[in-house]
Amino acid sequence: STLVDLYGVKGSTPALRREAAIDELNDALDAAPSPRTNVVSVRVSAPSAELAQQLNRRLFDLLVDFNLRRRQSRASEERRFAEDRLAPVKAELRVAENRLQSFLQSNRDYENSPSLTFSYERLQADVVLLRQVVMTLQQSAEQAKIEEVRDTPTITLVESPSLPARPDSRGTLKFAVIGVM
Repeated sequence: STLVDLYGVKGSTPALRREAAIDELNDALDAAPSPRTNVVSVRVSAPSAELAQQLNRRLFDLLVDFNLRRRQSRASEERRFAEDRLAPVKAELRVAENRLQSFLQSNRDYENSPSLTFSYERLQADVVLLRQVVMTLQQSAEQAKIEEVRDTPTITLVESPSLPARPDSRGTLKFAVIGVM
């Protein structure tokens, strides 16, 4: 059976019945987050207690799956960015190293000239900075590769969905009083 069948919704087309079942399910869900404890309590009301329990479990499974795919997707994007950025930065590093090498070959006694010493220090600083950027990008790419395959859930089920001891009145008394008036 589908939720459309279980909720007994009406509609002239399958799409309308599906929309009505989604609306019913949306009305049957109640999520209460606690910012203090970072716990979200989820309550599902359904035509039967067993269905409510199954819906609760399915919602949790879907949430864990969504969270895992989102984290892996983000890690994949970070890896691609780091790898794409790495080649141009390595090329910049090679150019900076070549400039430094040319400078040193042309100016073997640069220490005795303040302007040549300044030029050397500037070229050396460029090489050091680009080496650090290359190293950071390589580390980021490796870390992102690890994150892509990591499947440790960041959502933990604190309490399994359980069958209620008694049916949920869903406001029957309130609606009866309103109906009598």
